[in-house]
Amino acid sequence: MAFDPVELTSEFINIKSESKISNAPISNLVEDRMEACGLAVERLEYADEYGEQKVSLIGKKGEGSGGLTFMSHTDTVPGQEQDWAAFRAEVRDDRLFGRGSCDMKGPLAATMIAAAAYDASQLKQPIFVTATADEEVGGRGARQVAIESKIFNEAKPTMGVVA
Repeated sequence: MAFDPVELTSEFINIKSESKISNAPISNLVEDRMEACGLAVERLEYADEYGEQKVSLIGKKGEGSGGLTFMSHTDTVPGQEQDWAAFRAEVRDDRLFGRGSCDMKGPLAATMIAAAAYDASQLKQPIFVTATADEEVGGRGARQVAIESKIFNEAKPTMGVVA
């Protein structure tokens, strides 16, 4: 399935995902879209110190070990909702506005769309797209991926890009 980058990013922006709340709602959407992009998805979960459910996703396309991983996150810093509609995507003057449009919902959408463009059978090494929890408040989701992810630890990606 082909996604439009502005539309996919807008879908992500429209889901409130501040670090202080659960990121499960956006993670559910991201997981669905990763699968639609042809990625095999591993889901890791934990409860933070306040009991909020947190989810990190690891998408993989292709077989073998090594490969390239694109690292993103789904949480955002709080939006000043009294000043603007931070969690409503809006295009103005050919620019996309909304909390997370640049950090990191837009890059997450872009890497998913890029991965979708590749035929898995033609890849010499796999491509990974990760979407972690709690990057804005300590990186616990990324640590969990590094320690617990079966996909990650079996393939051992050799290159990474924060995108």
